[in-house]
Formats: sequence, C-alpha cells, structure tokens
Amino acid sequence: MKVSMKKIVRQATLATMAGAALTVFSGTGFMPSGNIAVAQEQQAAPERKTRRTPTMRASAFKYLERAQAALEIKDYEETRESLEDLHNVRGLNSYEEANMWNFYAYYYFELDDTANAIKSFENILQLEGIPIAFEDNIRFQLAQLEFSEGNYDKSMEYLDQWFLYAAEPQASAYIFRGQLFYAMNDFEAALAPILKAVELTELSGGVVRENWYLLLLTIYYEKNNYTEARDILEYLVLNHNKPRYWLQLASMYSELRNEASQLATMEVAYNQGYLVEESHLRNMAQLYMFNEVPIKAAEVMRKGFEVEVLEESKDNYELYANALINAQELEDSIPPLIQAAELAEEGDLSLRLGQVYMARDEWSKSIAAIMQGIDKGDLNREDQAYMILGMAYFNNDQLQKAKEAFQESRKDSRSRTQSAQWIRHINNEANRREQLALAARE
Repeated sequence: MKVSMKKIVRQATLATMAGAALTVFSGTGFMPSGNIAVAQEQQAAPERKTRRTPTMRASAFKYLERAQAALEIKDYEETRESLEDLHNVRGLNSYEEANMWNFYAYYYFELDDTANAIKSFENILQLEGIPIAFEDNIRFQLAQLEFSEGNYDKSMEYLDQWFLYAAEPQASAYIFRGQLFYAMNDFEAALAPILKAVELTELSGGVVRENWYLLLLTIYYEKNNYTEARDILEYLVLNHNKPRYWLQLASMYSELRNEASQLATMEVAYNQGYLVEESHLRNMAQLYMFNEVPIKAAEVMRKGFEVEVLEESKDNYELYANALINAQELEDSIPPLIQAAELAEEGDLSLRLGQVYMARDEWSKSIAAIMQGIDKGDLNREDQAYMILGMAYFNNDQLQKAKEAFQESRKDSRSRTQSAQWIRHINNEANRREQLALAARE
C-alpha cells in the first residue's frame, strides 16, 4: 500500500524553517544586551589586509548607552531620539557611525521593520575603516534578513561574500546555507552544506538538531533517494519518537516495496497509540488485509468503532465486514454487512450479505437480501445476482422461483451456459419428483 508523502514532508519542513528564529545580532556587531563597545578587530581572514580603525569616544558612547537603556525597557521613542541625537553629532568617525547604524538596525528589527533594518546594515557596508570582523558579521546578518524577506538571490550574494573570507565557518552557517539553497529549490546544492553541518556537529560532540534531519529527509525525498530517506526516518523514530515519523517511515518502506517492514512499522505505531485518525486506522486494517491477516484487520476496525474514531459509514462497515468474512468469522460479519448494505445506494453489498447467508444455509434470509440488492439496482453484474438468487431458491426448495431466476440470468450471454445447466437440472429434478410421486400413489 503506497501513501504519497512528498507534499506532507515538504510542508512540514518549510513550517520548521519558517518557525526558526534568525540568529541576527549575535556576532561581533553591536550587542544591546552586553558591552556597547564592539571588539574592534578579530583574527583577519587570509589574504586580507589588517585595517586601522578608530576607537569609540566617550562622547558617542553616551548616546548609545542611553539608547540601550531605553530599548531594554522597550521605550522605543527614547531609543529613536537617542540615535537621532547621535546622528546629528558632527565629526563621527567610521567606527562610531557603524555602531550607530548597527543599533538602528536592531531598533528597526525590534519594530518588525525589516526593510529599514536592512538599509541600516547596508549603510555600514558603505563606510571605510570599520573592523573586518564587524563587516563580515554585517554581511551574514544581511543574508539572514534578506532570507526572512524571501529575497533569496540577495541573501545568497551576501552569504557567498561571508563564506569567501570565513576561516572556520560553524555548523550553523552551513545549515543556513543549506536552508537557503532549499528555499531556492536547489536541492542538489542544499545537500552538501547540510551534511557538512551534521559532520561538524558530530565531530565536536554536539547533538544534531532534529530539524536538520527533517531538512535532509525532504531533500532525499525530492531527489527520490528513498534509501537515504528511510535511514533518516529510522534515526528519527529511535531518537525523536513522534507519530508522524512512524507514519512517514511506513510510507517510505512502501516506496521501497518492503511490505513486511511497512506492516511492522505501522504495528509499532498502532501499539503506541499513534494511529488516532480515521485514515490511520483504515490504512492499518487495509495493510493487515493486504498481508493476509484479516482477523487483526477486523480487530482494528472493531476498536476504531468502539472509541468512535471511525465514522459509521458504508465504507468503514464494508471494510470491517470484509475482514471478518476473510477471517471466516461469518456470523460476526453479518451485523456490519447489514449496516453497510443499508447505507449503500447500490445493491452489490446486499448481494454480498445474501452470499454470507447462503454460506450459513440461511436460505430465506439469503433470498430476502438478494432481492433487496436487485431492487436497489446499479449492480455490477445483474445476471450474477439472479444466478445467486436462483441457487438460494433451489436450496430453499422453491424450484419454480429458482427456474424463473435462472431464466433472468440466462438473458446475459456471460451467464447463459451456466443458467441453462441449472434450468435443465431443475427440470430433471422436477421430473424426478413427479415420478416419485406417481410411484408412491401406485
């Protein structure tokens, strides 16, 4: 049984990405929650000249200190006024101006004004003589902000510039690059940086985040690499035991034509109480039927009705009844089959009920059910209905009605030969009985 999961997995991954907080304002730029003065220089990347940068003067520092105090209590008006006062100061050096725009960016970000936050950061990149590490951090934050705005090409441009000089990028940078490629639907390019992030995390003894595996899962699925996707899901069910992972793993086994593992996975999910929706229980029952374990299929359906997860519908009653019939539990199959037949607009389920009664030698009930099916109409094979009806009448010792039923079924070329045989048999039986009656009178 195959359940399409590509759309579901992709939507879940996009939701995870959308919900993740951007790690902006966390590098060497201005940190409102810490010291105002930024480290003026860190280890420069290879092939870049060390810059001479000015220092932060106390006259500029006091405005930023005032702005920080206001922002910490969410006094945005005082924050803006402090920054405007600093902006109006003549003779700011490049480092002081960079810190001012950096704080403007943070202020706008707090107001959910991403466009102006981006402009503020871009103003920093126009300045000369700012610390290299500061500049690199701004590019990384611009990449993140452009990503949040859906400007993926611009985001990639800034991120490429950042990676060009990054000496030892951390796993978080690689995973961001992978997310960006993923958002651009370049799944092939997304794979390498995500795997690099996983590698770096494992080498450092860290724990790989769950949503990184989800990202890998979606990429493997988009690439139709079901073997790798299966491996990811096997890890997830063992380390992040969630219902959706078990269901997705079962679906992946289906894609790989491994029905035995699909059934085993669904059984584990069922036993853990993870199959809580009607579609889940129907899939479980159908899997049991497919794997020729109808008694377990019937048990799943029975419990589903008990806990009122399964709707009292024609399809559900039919599946329940079929499971019981296949398990040779004919008596138990009758109540759900009656329900299914009553809910059905067509007559085929009534014929099925009639056949169950026939198997139990309940000829009168069989005749009534078959007649109900014929009256409802819209049958798959009307000739077969009359054929079964004739058999029921014959076994109920109603030879004339049996003959009439077989005469109806004979009208269809597909049943003509068999119907004629039954009619001859009935005629012979009638003659035999007549002869016996004559002999008895003599």
